[in-house]
Amino acid sequence: STESNEGAANGKASSLIDGDIGTYSHSTWSSSNNPVYPHWFIVDLGKVENFAQFGMIRRHNNSRGGFKTFNIETSLDKTNWKTVGKDLDFNSAVTPAAWQDYNVSMVKARYVRITMTAPMRAGTTSTHLAEFRAAGYAPIALK
Repeated sequence: STESNEGAANGKASSLIDGDIGTYSHSTWSSSNNPVYPHWFIVDLGKVENFAQFGMIRRHNNSRGGFKTFNIETSLDKTNWKTVGKDLDFNSAVTPAAWQDYNVSMVKARYVRITMTAPMRAGTTSTHLAEFRAAGYAPIALK
């Protein structure tokens, strides 16, 4: 879901990959029927790449919300998913906001799905996140 009451640059999923840690994505909180956990987002990397690290940074101006645990899955076709990280911890309260990176075994993927499985604060139904990044490597030819 997308929260429209967060301002013009915020709330939408595209804020997760706009390169600006000052903007953020936010799930719906102002509805009478807010979606509950788990929340998820999928990033299309545009082509199949080798990846070994994923990172996220929390919303810069709110350390009370956000999520506590998540799973990372990858896919070549957006249909078949492989879990590469399960029940990982994310500190949505770290101050100041800082990148939190997660190393995984090298995987080929075009799509990455992050499933946020539990809120930082009990009873919270919404979540937010400023930015997502994925890092990989190219095989090195040895001589």
